[in-house]
Amino acid sequence: MISKPPGTEARGRFYFISTNKGCKTEIYMYLSAHHSINFADTILKTVHFHFSQTETSFITPVPPLLLPDEEHGMIQEHWQTVNADGRFFNGTVLAGMQIKLENVPSIQISTSDYAHYLYSNANPAATPCRIIYCAAIIITSDNHVLVGEMASSTSAPGRLQFVGGNIELAPDGTVSGEACCKREITEEVGFLFLDKTQEFRPLCIKTGGKADHIGIYYLLRLTITADKAKSAFKDHLAALAAREEMPELVKIHLIELTDVSIKRFCADHDEQLVDYLSPLLTSHLDELLQH
Repeated sequence: MISKPPGTEARGRFYFISTNKGCKTEIYMYLSAHHSINFADTILKTVHFHFSQTETSFITPVPPLLLPDEEHGMIQEHWQTVNADGRFFNGTVLAGMQIKLENVPSIQISTSDYAHYLYSNANPAATPCRIIYCAAIIITSDNHVLVGEMASSTSAPGRLQFVGGNIELAPDGTVSGEACCKREITEEVGFLFLDKTQEFRPLCIKTGGKADHIGIYYLLRLTITADKAKSAFKDHLAALAAREEMPELVKIHLIELTDVSIKRFCADHDEQLVDYLSPLLTSHLDELLQH
């Protein structure tokens, strides 16, 4: 079993380290339920949260990510295998190259594609495709947090995560995390969730984790209750079905923001949780509750 690193505080299955350099940073080392992992494996799964209410900027123009010809061939072979049924679209994705977290957060990015992203996820030795995504921590007026369950038609069926998706280039070549997050909210749960907004602001940036992707998180407080949110999502699914469109989320979970409810949910769905979900919810409850 891995021993407690010096200078850390044990919290269940996490080791906790905090620093303060420009913005508040929380570092969580996720310990697998399987105690046979070595320390190096654990380090690779470390999740870092950098708290700041300042909007993240992106350095533009955005150059392409250059890959060796041999790797291009391996990516295409992998793509033909995983996309044999044609359910995925090989669109442009933005890969994080460098990130600055002090004062005004900024990210240097390059363009790649979805085939490279899937290949790098399946092959640790591949050139990394460090995806940048946005996510909305949606909280109802009666203090329930919304977690989405991915549909079978997506690349991660059954996975539990916040509403969100990859950051994308706007038609004019600019990049806005806020605009991308609002787009994902509309697509995944419906426009009513933006129409019933009490507060929408940057919360934190996530680095590290199983694939070292970069997450830009926004806090969205609603003026409606959990029951109203469930009803709104049901209406959204019905509207998608009427247009013969596939939903990205098959269902939503609304968990009461209490220590007991959060820990029970995380324990009951441990195998489905995306890497950031449990450490963010269990260790930052005070950040999410409205005071």
